[in-house]
Amino acid sequence: MKKHKLFKTIAIAFLILMALTWIIPIGSYSGTEFTKGTTSPMGLVDLFRLPVLTIANFVQYALCFLAIGGFYGVLEKTGVLSPLIDKIVKKMKGKESLFLIITIVTLSVLASLSGLSMLLFVFVPFLIAVILVMGMSKITAVASTVGSILIGLLGSTYGFNISGYIKYNFSLGVNDQIFTKFILLAMIVFLFVMFVIGKAEKELANKKEVKKVENKDNNSKKNNKSKKEEKKETVVAVKEEKLDEIPFYKKNEKTSKSTLPMISIVLLTFVLALLMMFDWVNSFGIKFFTDIYTSLMEINIGDYPIVSNILGTVSQFGYWSNYELAILLSVSSLLIGWIYSIKFNDIVDSFFEGAKKMGRVAFYATLCLTLYAVMLSTGTSNIFYTIMNFLLGAGKTFNVFMTAILGFIGGAVFGEFPYLTSIVQEYAIEAYDATTLPVVGLVLQSMYGFAMLLFPTSMMLIAGLSYVEVSYKEWIKYIWKFLLSILAIILIVLVIATLFI
Repeated sequence: MKKHKLFKTIAIAFLILMALTWIIPIGSYSGTEFTKGTTSPMGLVDLFRLPVLTIANFVQYALCFLAIGGFYGVLEKTGVLSPLIDKIVKKMKGKESLFLIITIVTLSVLASLSGLSMLLFVFVPFLIAVILVMGMSKITAVASTVGSILIGLLGSTYGFNISGYIKYNFSLGVNDQIFTKFILLAMIVFLFVMFVIGKAEKELANKKEVKKVENKDNNSKKNNKSKKEEKKETVVAVKEEKLDEIPFYKKNEKTSKSTLPMISIVLLTFVLALLMMFDWVNSFGIKFFTDIYTSLMEINIGDYPIVSNILGTVSQFGYWSNYELAILLSVSSLLIGWIYSIKFNDIVDSFFEGAKKMGRVAFYATLCLTLYAVMLSTGTSNIFYTIMNFLLGAGKTFNVFMTAILGFIGGAVFGEFPYLTSIVQEYAIEAYDATTLPVVGLVLQSMYGFAMLLFPTSMMLIAGLSYVEVSYKEWIKYIWKFLLSILAIILIVLVIATLFI
């Protein structure tokens, strides 16, 4: 891959937004009343100021990606990570499609139920390594992992970062439109499985054919090969050679150490993070974890709050953020290193080496939120409000297609779904009947999720592409037919849901 292709793609997206600020006037809303302003063009200084502002505002994402890299650096140092990967590959030999199906369905369902995409990304480097060692392409690895997480967000059912904010901002019930959401999720996951498996099986079949050619009379027939055949085999050889450079994987590494401690700590870390990061109170009204937190913080020896002073500033259970996830991964790294008798200095060196490998991912994934930073910096008066007025302000009757376009554009400029719902919230609540709001939320959710599979402003997508060094152009060439098919399905489902309001 040519250097900095993703950087150029993100820069182009930023320049397009910059150009639009010269054309589209800013506006603001108060309920359903729109106030149109003048244009507020971004200047040359903003070319440098806003990307820096983005990194400053969203540094928590960068830190989390770096912590994931450090975590894998220590896992690799134990010497048991690569043998575990090889063991899985050997066990699934001839069943590669089954492994992809399990991966896609598991990640999609977990993303749909939890909404915790960053937590699920913790498994992405491991799963990508397995898929690449199996002999499949980088683009298949990205689609099966990061793509699956994004599919789950598109079909979010109970994930608080998507469905939870719809419930919260539109004052809905937790199960509003839940049947439609599950149907949408099932249909899109099924299509995605068929799409990815079809592509992957073609890749494996092509490689088998190449190997058959290579095994035929290497001496006598080699001189009879056409230049075209030799060129084809050379390209394949180069592609396979690059697979030896899989991050956090050492080919043919052997060990007598048990993988059980590593697997146990990784799973324990995941479960603990899931319990602590999911908003149980606002999702289901469950106060169990917040009550535990309160009880722990109130433990005193005499009048001295011993637990709260020892732990320091700790977010309430159920409200942990990416900062706490980064801390948890760091602590787990130390624990794994200690269990596998790695010296402290080597643990630290391995952690930083792993973080270094994830540096490009952290940078690009954070930088792609520049458009979101622009929206935040303009406050309650920006060009998105003007676009929203153009699409929704012509009348107060809910229009599923206009709202879908709004959600699609919102996905392009907002890196986080909660901000989009908060913008639409005030207008929708005043303009539409309460029975319409669940469908409004469903429209925004599905089109936002669709946009995250398409635009280079999707943090998860850019993180996955940069991790395996796949260009945005390659991703579009791979995914565009699938996107067209699910767009048709999404619109059909939304129209049907509207009919039952």
